[in-house]
Amino acid sequence: MALGARDSPGAREVSAHDATLTDEVQKLVYWINSLPGKRCLLASKPKHLRDGECICELTAMLLGAAAAGGRPPSKTSPLKKQSDVDRLERALDRLCTDAGLRLSGVGAGDARSRVLLTISKTAARIARGDPETTLHVLNFLRTALKHEAAIADPSLSAGNIREDRAARATAAVVDDRSRRRELTATPTAGEPEPRKTSRPTSPAWRPAGSPRVDASGAIPPES
Repeated sequence: MALGARDSPGAREVSAHDATLTDEVQKLVYWINSLPGKRCLLASKPKHLRDGECICELTAMLLGAAAAGGRPPSKTSPLKKQSDVDRLERALDRLCTDAGLRLSGVGAGDARSRVLLTISKTAARIARGDPETTLHVLNFLRTALKHEAAIADPSLSAGNIREDRAARATAAVVDDRSRRRELTATPTAGEPEPRKTSRPTSPAWRPAGSPRVDASGAIPPES
């Protein structure tokens, strides 16, 4: 009985290799899910990376919001798929030019047109769910973010993939808000304390329906 193309030893090796790479991508998805980006928080499977929005968010964390390729399109937009690809290509371009991402098939002295063609092919592979290409870009982003975090705070552990600049920035925002609440609650030196309001202590004041009380605190007899 002849072996089919999918049953050949070479096909089985490729399938096993892709499965291993997919497992590695899944591990990075867990890391992505620990980050504060909107789409990062929703990612749970490798297929959630295909539209490129998670990669755009990671790029924004590394290089700033302007590097994310613009605002994501509406889910109901008829041009969403093409817009996603365009945003991903712009994010990959910024990673190559500003962060040092190296793509297969592109040399240091290659023409700009060749670089853009390779970026377009890379974005298309990610959109198809190619695990090797996706893993290459995600590993670069994780390493770059951890490097930025180590520069900002040398005490961070290089082996902890959850320690990154985005998570540290989120913690800093929470701390800043807490400090603001404390400053609001505690008056600073030289400022008058907030005026306290209380019920009058005069015996003439009493809640409606309560008996009258004289100056000594006793209830006088009814006349």
